[in-house]
Amino acid sequence: MGNNIIKITGIDKNTTPWTLLMDNAGNATVKAGDLVTWNIVGNNTEIASISISLSSTNSAMFSSAPTDQGGPAPDSWQGTIASDALNGPEGYTITFQAVGNPEYYHHDPTIQVNN
Repeated sequence: MGNNIIKITGIDKNTTPWTLLMDNAGNATVKAGDLVTWNIVGNNTEIASISISLSSTNSAMFSSAPTDQGGPAPDSWQGTIASDALNGPEGYTITFQAVGNPEYYHHDPTIQVNN
C-alpha cells in the first residue's frame, strides 16, 4: 500500500472560475488499498474551507471516503482506495471557498486506478 500525497498550495484567481493550485492539478494514479492524502501546504491563508466529495458513480472507489483530518483550519484530508477498486479513471470534486469571498468554487480532478 502506498500513500499518494496531493499538495494544495493555493487558489489560482487568474482562471474563470477560480481553481486550486495543486500537484498535477489534483490528478493521481493509485493502486487498490492505497491511501490518498490531500495536504494544504505552506502558509496558506487564502483557503477558508474545503471539502472532497465523490460522485455516485465512483463512491465504491474508496473503502473509506475522504475525510477531514481535523485541525483549526482546513489542512489535511485522507481516503483509502478500496481493495476491490476497478481499474480506470474516476472523477471527484473538491469544493472550496476563498477567505473573504462567500462564493464556493469546484475543482474536478481524476484518480486513475492501476492495479
